[in-house]
Amino acid sequence: MKKIYVTCASFVAIILALAFAGPGSTVAHETQQQKRNQPKRTDQVRRRAAKARKRARQHAVNYVCPMHSDMRSRTRSECPKCGMELVVEKEKK
Repeated sequence: MKKIYVTCASFVAIILALAFAGPGSTVAHETQQQKRNQPKRTDQVRRRAAKARKRARQHAVNYVCPMHSDMRSRTRSECPKCGMELVVEKEKK
């Protein structure tokens, strides 16, 4: 009886080892496929991030002092030279 139990347990162990750790298993195949596709996804993420930064720069609002055109800021504040409130810079055409 003990020999039958040991034999069955060894067959189960062999079957499980072949099913989960074999070179043709789906787990190994999925891992290899993920490694192949990972650089492509990373490149896509980088390109999307670059496009988003470009759009943000295009839509960014710049503020400028009405009296001192060299005083610029990305936020609404006061001019450090004269104390006037910075206004939205007009687009150059």
